[in-house]
Amino acid sequence: MKKVAVVDLMINQVLIKNIEDNQNLIAEDDDLVFKAPSLCGYGILGLNRLDIYSQNSNSKAGGYFAHYLKCNGYDYLLIKGKSKEPVYIYINNENVFIKSAEEIYFLDKESTENKIKKDLNKEDIEIAQVGIAACHGVDFSRIILGNKSCGKDGLGKLMGEKNLKAIVLNKAEFLKPKCREKLYNINTKIANKLGNEDIEAYYNDQNNCFGCIVNCGSTS
Repeated sequence: MKKVAVVDLMINQVLIKNIEDNQNLIAEDDDLVFKAPSLCGYGILGLNRLDIYSQNSNSKAGGYFAHYLKCNGYDYLLIKGKSKEPVYIYINNENVFIKSAEEIYFLDKESTENKIKKDLNKEDIEIAQVGIAACHGVDFSRIILGNKSCGKDGLGKLMGEKNLKAIVLNKAEFLKPKCREKLYNINTKIANKLGNEDIEAYYNDQNNCFGCIVNCGSTS
């Protein structure tokens, strides 16, 4: 089963539901969806790209967000409706909170991160946010994910229109595979083909995307 966190900003409500493994979540109306790959969260090399989509647009991004979304237990984050006031979403495993973003809505990326860390009294978090452009409804504004960004085809604008400043994830622990040896063997085979047998190198802070096999350095 796939686990979905449904956040309805209009009524300030969170619902957790499950869908079948062979199902895909369809975006309706003004829905904004964040999707993590099925095998994400286990640390398998090259399987950590985030899919963000609406009814009319689709974009993908590297970074660390997909990994930590799955580590918190969710395959999908479905955001419905528009909040009356600026908010951000904070996910800490089974707990999903909708918190006020009144003071940070028109701040830049770095200032927003610092304010959220202070508000949560927590440093170890991963953030997807929109910048000042999206908050002002600019058509080609992006969703910012660490040092990556995506969604200039309307997704950044949509997130801003929802009065949603950011989505914040607790940096939860890796998911535990049923067979660690099998996972290690898969990663070893991939690393050997890539010519770098140091598997940990794909996950250190110098890698722009979690578990990326290319590490291109691109921001988009």
